[in-house]
Amino acid sequence: MVHFLNNLEEIYTVTGDQNVRLVIFDYNSSDINLEHELTLRKLPPYTVISEQAEHYSRTKSFNRAVKHVRDPQTIVFTLDLHLDLPTTLFDDIRKVSDK
Repeated sequence: MVHFLNNLEEIYTVTGDQNVRLVIFDYNSSDINLEHELTLRKLPPYTVISEQAEHYSRTKSFNRAVKHVRDPQTIVFTLDLHLDLPTTLFDDIRKVSDK
């Protein structure tokens, strides 16, 4: 998660993209103080959804996070947190998502 947050901060700082929102679904993980990590960085507006669960489910977490998106014009993009993301990521996504 730290790698992802650092990467996202770099992208957000370079692009200044005001159309980005971050939704994090957390199964009350104990390996990171997520709220603290979020406050250390300049990030787009974010929502953290926490849920206690016996077993992690990627599908359930994605589906629950997507339910928090209300604008039908929103592009939802999910990814693995360990990837290195280019600063052009959001523009690249928009290019292939335009109608």
